[in-house]
Amino acid sequence: MATFATTTDPALQPAPMLDELAEQLRLPVRAVLAERAARIRRALPARPGAPRARYTWWRSLSPAQARQAVILDLLDALHGHLSGQPAPGFAPDDRLPTVALEEADGFTEFASTVGVPGGVLAAMIDAYRRQAGVSQSDA
Repeated sequence: MATFATTTDPALQPAPMLDELAEQLRLPVRAVLAERAARIRRALPARPGAPRARYTWWRSLSPAQARQAVILDLLDALHGHLSGQPAPGFAPDDRLPTVALEEADGFTEFASTVGVPGGVLAAMIDAYRRQAGVSQSDA
């Protein structure tokens, strides 16, 4: 008698749709970006909010600190974008910008703060890129 796989067999389950996968990635990617930003923020001198003081702050940074400050600004913008506050330079309807995946990739161990093992997040990012037709070199 022949046996047939059931639809509960994971090998026969259809791959999640791109939008569904993007939605599943938003929280862990946002957590990774937040943790990276927090670590950079702790390593830099306190960043003032007033424009004139901010200008002085920027000028006081070493080249390495300035690079980290630029990354911090990007991470903050991406975190806000993934939280529903569109960031300049990103389409408001782009719910998961490719650059957010780039910035999360390689730091996936931080996703454990939201209960997603780093290896799982890395696999999800890879699956999303494959489905979206984006290679790491394109991103």
